[in-house]
Amino acid sequence: MNDILGDLSLASKPVDEVRPVEVVEELADEEDIDDDGYWMSPKLSSLARLSKKELSEVNGFTVGRKNYGKIEFSAPVDLTTISLEDITNNLVVFTPKSCIIYPEAAVKPEVGEGLNLPARITLEGCFPYSRDTKLPVTDSKHPVVKRHIAKLHKIPETTFEAYDPVSGTWAFKVEHM
Repeated sequence: MNDILGDLSLASKPVDEVRPVEVVEELADEEDIDDDGYWMSPKLSSLARLSKKELSEVNGFTVGRKNYGKIEFSAPVDLTTISLEDITNNLVVFTPKSCIIYPEAAVKPEVGEGLNLPARITLEGCFPYSRDTKLPVTDSKHPVVKRHIAKLHKIPETTFEAYDPVSGTWAFKVEHM
């Protein structure tokens, strides 16, 4: 399950469920965001100062990319076997409507190790588009939005949490990557 979002172009039954989701808040100061928009919390400079024991159990570890989304790990993360500099835009890759963890299958660890842990993922800009206007549909009562939400509920190996049609922000949980 490397490509978390998958294809949302398939038709499905309407769903009347629209729940608000928080827009991804910036957890990092502008200077903590790299040239590609990636950030971590705790930030890289703070992680670099931790002892090996402290790095073996980092609680609340989050990786994000400005205007794309974030992944919040639900369990403590052992960062002792991971190059901290490789986390953003290498081990965790955000693209439009997608979050890919371990894009190279050869480096993916067993479930429960490294970043292969339960997490909550929030993706921005996950709008359905009107066939007529080719513009995002943001009206929660529109049938296209209802079908879109139904599709989000059916994405394999994810647990739907919320979708905000105004911001296009979708939140869901995964048990592992």
